[in-house]
Amino acid sequence: MLGNLYGKTNIPELRRRIGWVSTSLDDQFQFRSMDSVLEIVLSGKFVSIGLYEEITQHDLEKALDLMDRFHIRHAKNQILTSLSQGERRKAMIARALMASLDLFILDEPCNGLDVFSREELLHSIEDMASDRVGPTILYVTHHIEKIVPSISHALLLREGQIIAQGSKTQTLNESLLEQAFKFPIALEWDNGRAWLRVTNTIAGRI
Repeated sequence: MLGNLYGKTNIPELRRRIGWVSTSLDDQFQFRSMDSVLEIVLSGKFVSIGLYEEITQHDLEKALDLMDRFHIRHAKNQILTSLSQGERRKAMIARALMASLDLFILDEPCNGLDVFSREELLHSIEDMASDRVGPTILYVTHHIEKIVPSISHALLLREGQIIAQGSKTQTLNESLLEQAFKFPIALEWDNGRAWLRVTNTIAGRI
């Protein structure tokens, strides 16, 4: 991975180059009631659950800049469980970006969010994805309307098998999506995002 061979690389160092945000990661912080959001963000530099190493003024400034970027600086002294779902996702994204990433994996980042929180988070992800000097983003989702415009390529899976892969617009088409979802759909593109609608013909198949 990332040009490294298994058994011939320093795994802890490699981990620092790979960011990951998922609801399962949130769970690892649920019982750390003494950690502030700022401390959680800072822990991303060390890829640790908890902050155990010394931080520098540069680290602190970077953490606060990231919290500004994702509009959560106001919550820096709060604990994670006091934040909304959307704010928690932003805190975890900011945490991941504390490291110098080559690859950033976003695993269903919009799970559990209402429409407003979802779109607000997607706007932040789009800003990050459009940054040409940022890490490569691997975005995992079951909902194609949550794929932001700057995501350029797609890989379509069904039951662990690859149906198609390639440019986003070529891969996310009605024919291939019907193969993936196994029901008839209509697809529309709007401002770089794909919107899927189930067609009425599905009623006769249920």
